[in-house]
Amino acid sequence: MEVNKKLYESYIKEITPVHSRLANMGRAFLCGGLVCLLGQAVADGLTAAGLGQEGAAHTLAANDQACQAMCRQARTRLDQAADFIVRRVVDS
Repeated sequence: MEVNKKLYESYIKEITPVHSRLANMGRAFLCGGLVCLLGQAVADGLTAAGLGQEGAAHTLAANDQACQAMCRQARTRLDQAADFIVRRVVDS
């Protein structure tokens, strides 16, 4: 039994990925910066198109609300699908 436990522990250690916290922080910083850059580019484009800063802000806020509503709807549908699958597994 002791041999199996040691083999299992060495196997787990071998397949467990090693993560660099510094690299992960760097990637998160870059991704966040790209999101901000994209948002600023869209806002600048809307402002240049004649909406003005306030119009661009309202447009982006409305888009954000629409995205949040779609996410809520998708989450609800995923929950319903998960419930359906669980019921199918439990019933069979």
